[in-house]
Amino acid sequence: MTTEIARIEQTNVPAPLMAHAVLAGGFAHMCFTPWTPVQTLEEQVVEVFGRLDEYLGKSGTERGRLLTATVWLRNTEDYERFVPFWNAWVYPENPPAMTFCEAKMGSDSVLVEIKVIAAR
Repeated sequence: MTTEIARIEQTNVPAPLMAHAVLAGGFAHMCFTPWTPVQTLEEQVVEVFGRLDEYLGKSGTERGRLLTATVWLRNTEDYERFVPFWNAWVYPENPPAMTFCEAKMGSDSVLVEIKVIAAR
């Protein structure tokens, strides 16, 4: 049995080639950083959540159907600042399994990256 795979939009050269969302086997996969990194972690988090909501919708799902989330922060000292934004964004009755990591990002101005998998 072959699983149908669909991709929603994609980046273009010279950016790294990637889809904004990939749909397969009843799941939507996506990962975002801010498109235009701004000065504060809070502004970047709000932008990434907005993009996640947009592409979850384009994928036929929503944040109440999140299964997993991986959050990379440039600096783990930002964890305490990030958590209230996360808690306000996820549906408290349906939180995903989650992992937090510290990581160097592709650009020094990027402070957060979030990857999610949601059921469709």
